Amino acid sequence: MVMDTLLYFVTTIFNLLIAPFTHARDMLWIIIPVYLNWVLTEIYQEKKGTSFGNAIANGFVALWVGVDWMRTTVDLFSAKGVKFAAALSKNFPKLGFAILMGLYGVFIIFMGMRGSKLAEYIGRVREVTYLTIMITPIFYGIVQPTLGVLLSIAAFFPLFYGMVELLLYMIPTPKIYEKESTMPLFNQPGFPPPQREHLEYRE
Repeated sequence: MVMDTLLYFVTTIFNLLIAPFTHARDMLWIIIPVYLNWVLTEIYQEKKGTSFGNAIANGFVALWVGVDWMRTTVDLFSAKGVKFAAALSKNFPKLGFAILMGLYGVFIIFMGMRGSKLAEYIGRVREVTYLTIMITPIFYGIVQPTLGVLLSIAAFFPLFYGMVELLLYMIPTPKIYEKESTMPLFNQPGFPPPQREHLEYRE
């Protein structure tokens, strides 16, 4: 029983991870930018924390992915031979989750613009990327959204998070962090710009 559950868990996660490559025509156009953005952002921007600017950018990624999920779901309604009522009842959970993903992105952007500390936690590129990688195959019909699949996605997240943390610890810190710490914006030559003198107007 335990071995069967473990095997199902490993197989499910493996199928989700390889789905963009086994169905490259449908998914790679959205997954490749997500992967590249994730790796570069983790190493060169968020290794020492998430800034508000990073959070806003990550929020836009979540919003874009949510819109793509909605587009994919709505396309099913217009397919030939598909009854709208039947398609709506079957795909309503998908549409609802896509809307939630878009709202999640909007919320991150809003909180980041307000300068809220919450944005630094919910707007990390790691969380946004994990949701995108794991859920996108479901919206493209490659993996069925069974309860077992959803539980596997939830259970794998702590392991995924820990593995990424370990890899970041092992990777040397890029020199860009040292340059940023030794050359802060306010110490650069010419900052702040010189003030213009205000001339009084006299008749």
